[in-house]
Order: sequence, then structure tokens, then C-alpha cells
Amino acid sequence: GGHGPEACALTTQVGTMLRGGLGSLDSLSESQQRCLREQVDVHAANLLTRREDTEVCTWLRSLPTPEGGPGQAPLAEFQALEWNMTKQGRPPVSLLEDTWKKQQVIVLRGGAGEFAAHGRWDQDFLMNHVDPQQRFSVRHPKYKDGVFHFNQRDREMESMTFSEFVSSSKAGAELYLAEAPVVQFGQGAEGKAALQRDLAPSLWLQSALQQMKLPGKCTPVRLQLWTGNGFKLNPLHQDPYDNLLMQLSGSKKFTVFGRGQRWWLYPTFPPGGHESSLMNDIRLVDPDQFPCFQHASSMEVEVHGGDVLLLPYGFWHQVETTGNSLAVNYWWRRGINRCDRWP
Repeated sequence: GGHGPEACALTTQVGTMLRGGLGSLDSLSESQQRCLREQVDVHAANLLTRREDTEVCTWLRSLPTPEGGPGQAPLAEFQALEWNMTKQGRPPVSLLEDTWKKQQVIVLRGGAGEFAAHGRWDQDFLMNHVDPQQRFSVRHPKYKDGVFHFNQRDREMESMTFSEFVSSSKAGAELYLAEAPVVQFGQGAEGKAALQRDLAPSLWLQSALQQMKLPGKCTPVRLQLWTGNGFKLNPLHQDPYDNLLMQLSGSKKFTVFGRGQRWWLYPTFPPGGHESSLMNDIRLVDPDQFPCFQHASSMEVEVHGGDVLLLPYGFWHQVETTGNSLAVNYWWRRGINRCDRWP
């Protein structure tokens, strides 16, 4: 990590050192400890879960970070800009740009009004605008508690048509349609194009996003739909994308952790998925099993029907969904422009 081969040579020994005891760390130079910290960043889950006490947590908190201070995330990561567009109108683009440069969360109350889908899209509308034979992969919580699991052992999926999903959900089945590609909706080329146009931001928002260095005139990397009835919980994880979420109905509560909090969140990579946490549901954390979590700092952000959320890439979040919820989100991979227009 830029500290010279001599200092970083010990990074290959970090796993053994932490598992076997921390006494030998006392003799390391500050530069060597910086290297070890970088290695911990990569292997945090494997290292932290192999100890049952808080010794590793204490050591991590004392390490120098790239910013030079102790192992704490910058305060800016736990601030959010909340702007009520219904009462205040459109925010100054310069304010959005400055907030995004600081890598802070943005909530635009009433921001969904910048999309034609607002006020039109619901489950019944979509049921009339989807191929009746189109099948979707639907989440079905194994433990009947609304909590989804990223690990394959506890994960259940079902294949069904959208009509079957809506009927079963209204009958009380615990189902959640998540990350459904919007391109799967619409009948025929023109029908699909019409739905895509519903999701194109207004020219004002396109311009604002472009000034925020988001690909303002580029189709997002992924455009996907989330819908379900009743309580649903998407476990703690982080996505390698900048995220714009438009909440059309229902509500979501995001518990957000900045990228600098990763050490305390027991990260792991499920097969074929994004980085998630071994804790799965942070409402029910066993402090004996996950002692480092007590050092994590978070904030809660709620969005309701008509709101828009902008979440920077790499921010950890757990999402609790309530009500008859329908949301659409856009994922952009930073720095990639592979097209020349919005949908």
C-alpha cells in the first residue's frame, strides 16, 4: 500500500499474527501498522470472527487511517442533505453538487415528481404492462419473518409470473420481487420503450446529475424494480454503484454506515453477490459473537412514497421496507459511460 516493500512484507503474516495473539504487533513501526491496517481492510471478516474478545477491535481503533486519525470514519459520512421539493421547490444544483462531492447522502422529498412514473406506477399498472408469460425470480424468506438472507443456505427463491406474484402477495404470502430488471416489463418493443420513458428523469434532474458527475445523459448500468407487501428486510451490505432510488409507494428505512465503518461490519462475499455482512440483521446482533459492531456509527434515513434517495457507492446499508411498496432504482458504476441517452 505505498509504504515500501520492507514495511509491507509483514502483511502476509497478519492473519497468523491476529489469530495467535497481538503481542508481536507492539514491535511494529507505524508504517508497518498502516500496511497491516490495509490488509485488515481486505480480510476483516476472516480476521475479526476468529477472536471472541474485543482485543482486535481495540487494536484496529488505534491504527492510523489514510486520513491520519484513529480508525473512525469522517463525520461527513454520517450527514445527509434533506430537501423538501414539495415545499421548497427544486434545490440549487450547486448545493447538490457540493453535497455529492463530500460523499453525503441526499434525500429529495417529493423528488419522484421529476419522473413520469410518479402517480402512475403501481402493481396493478405493471400487471397490465407485462407479458403474462414473463417469469420473475421472487424472494421467499425461509424463516417467514420478512428477513432475506444473502447466504445460499438460508435463501429461497421462486419463479412466477407477475400476476402470480401480485395475487400471492395480496393473499398474505411473504414474497419480495427485488432487483427485477425493468426491461422485463412492457409488451413488445413499443410497450417496453414507453415504460422506459416513464423512468427518464426530467431535463432539470438530468442536468443536475450530470453536474454531480453522474452519467447525466447515459443509461444507468442497471435499472431495476423492487416491490412487495408488508415488512421486508434486505440485510446489511454495500453496492459498488452510485444509487438513485425512487420510492413510488410504501416506505423504506435505510440504516447507513459510511465506507470507513467497514472494519466493524464483518464483511463477507456471498457467491455471486455484493459484499455483505456476516451479521445479516443488525437489529439482532449478538455482542459476544460480533464484539466489534459496538464501535460502528450509523444514521437512519427514511424515504416514503414520492421521495428520491441518492446513496454514494460503497456505503453500507440495511433496508427495512413497509407498506405496499414499489420502488425503482438506478445503479451507475462510477466512471463508466457506455451509452449516449437516458431510457
